[in-house]
Amino acid sequence: MPGTIKVEIKRQSNPNASATTEKFEIPYRPGMNITSLLGEIALNPVDVTGKATTPVTYDSNCLERSAAPVPCSSTARPPWPAPPS
Repeated sequence: MPGTIKVEIKRQSNPNASATTEKFEIPYRPGMNITSLLGEIALNPVDVTGKATTPVTYDSNCLERSAAPVPCSSTARPPWPAPPS
């Protein structure tokens, strides 16, 4: 298991602003999902260089752990290949 999870987030200060990428490194915890990962960044919005930034904002419809898995809208690509169809 990894000790940390490395995340790159593409951000814009407003819809017309140029996009920038911020890098974060979050301690791994068993059972962590994308919502808890973004919550960790919101609690301590400091990038990998130690620079303070604004918390990440996102929209989530369901935070219940009992709900069936629901696809997450993301532009991130996992570091492993997709399973064959």
